Amino acid sequence: MSKVFGYPEFNEAGEKVLTTYDNDYKDMCMDIRVFKMKDGDVKKLMKPEEETAVLLLNGRITIKWEEKEKTVSRKDVFTEGLWCLHVCKGVEVRVEASMDTQILIQSTYNDRTFDSRFYGPEDAPWIYSCKGKFGDTAVRRV
Repeated sequence: MSKVFGYPEFNEAGEKVLTTYDNDYKDMCMDIRVFKMKDGDVKKLMKPEEETAVLLLNGRITIKWEEKEKTVSRKDVFTEGLWCLHVCKGVEVRVEASMDTQILIQSTYNDRTFDSRFYGPEDAPWIYSCKGKFGDTAVRRV
């Protein structure tokens, strides 16, 4: 029986592997990892066969792709909206941290091509679930 969910730890290199194409969660068909970065750390990636999303979990980064650049910051995933770059296979991405930071990188194989897109809080607005139900005791901002 395969695992439903695990609680991986960060390794000595500051990487936490959530799922890969060949671990207990291979049925997801994704590679998902969280990286701890310190001020000045640079992470470069380019996956020739995989589309990739880079999500800022917390901290401050400058992210570069296709001659574009954005500098964004986020306190945490609970109180501030997202900053996420989604690129097609073969697109080079450079992420530089300007403080202690965590990013999530999620990739999956995709033969199709598409234009890269940078998402901000306005692209994924908070909604409230269970509003008006259960006496508002289960209201969650998602």
